[in-house]
Amino acid sequence: MINEVVLQRALDQLGFDCCYRQQTDSTNADVLQYFQQHQRQVVAVSESQSAGRGRRGRQWLSPFAQNIYCTVGIIKSLPASDQALLSIVAGIALCRVLRKQLEIEVSLKWPNDLLFQGLKLGGILIESRPVDNDSFLFVIGFGLNVLMEKEHHAEIPQPSTSLQLVSQRKIDRSELLIQCIQAVVAAIRSFDPTKASALA
Repeated sequence: MINEVVLQRALDQLGFDCCYRQQTDSTNADVLQYFQQHQRQVVAVSESQSAGRGRRGRQWLSPFAQNIYCTVGIIKSLPASDQALLSIVAGIALCRVLRKQLEIEVSLKWPNDLLFQGLKLGGILIESRPVDNDSFLFVIGFGLNVLMEKEHHAEIPQPSTSLQLVSQRKIDRSELLIQCIQAVVAAIRSFDPTKASALA
């Protein structure tokens, strides 16, 4: 299980509320509902999703307490013409964390798949809602296959694998989750599309 106390402490330092559930329909939906009620930046995490979605509305397989299901709800001013780049920004941030912490070669397949040697490790799903004239709530959902065993991958309609299978390491999901959240938040906050090095 994710360590909720440690997660909350990390999110306090980042300036985010925490919405942790053992089971939910969708962490993206949780962020949208929480923001509507509280008007605060929030990170939603769940041990399982019953209605998790991938690209084009595909269902995201979500076995209980095995993977990472997380959505960061962050406010940022960004022109509409540049908002599609956030999927790449978040994806690069996640790839860097996984490469550094697990020493595996993770690649980003545009616009939202995280791959290891052509096998899917995770994905990103981003939504947005206007907050005022020039800022938006960006709902940045990401899922990572962490501890899934081989039998679960047979249920996925595309070739996939998990971080534990490819790294051959014992993985602390709470620690990895926090590192991923920190990286995504830092990347989104610092992203400036007017700079030539914005996606470097």
